[in-house]
Amino acid sequence: MMGEADVTVPRMAVNEELIVSRRRLSDYLSTHKAYDLLPQSGKVLALDVNLPVKQAFHILYEQGISVAPLWDFDAGSFVGIITAMDFILILKELQNWGSSMSQEEHETRTIAYWKKMKSQPSGMLDCIEKQSTKPLIYVSAHFGNFEFLKVELWL
Repeated sequence: MMGEADVTVPRMAVNEELIVSRRRLSDYLSTHKAYDLLPQSGKVLALDVNLPVKQAFHILYEQGISVAPLWDFDAGSFVGIITAMDFILILKELQNWGSSMSQEEHETRTIAYWKKMKSQPSGMLDCIEKQSTKPLIYVSAHFGNFEFLKVELWL
């Protein structure tokens, strides 16, 4: 009696399945837009970089969102994203440097301030891995998924 480990799948069948899977994926991506990938009940929220971090945290928490794009009004564009990890790193830095800051400073530090500190070589957030300086990539919701993948792969 042969066990499962003794059963071999013909190489041709695996290759054919791979070709069929790639074709289906290609067909789906070429016929759907980026908007189709968003959940119907999904919330999309952008935060201004001049918003205090504490307020940003409360907004995201109350809305049940863990990631949000950052909008810079002065630049007139999206400049990055803020994630739960960013809040954790900020809290870690506040623990290390917090005693030298007043309560008012804790409450009024903006997202832009922390982004600036993160990017400076001598900033408070030196221990944090530096973010890439690549520009933020974003597309219209009506952009084709296949075209988006081409853009992403070229960068």
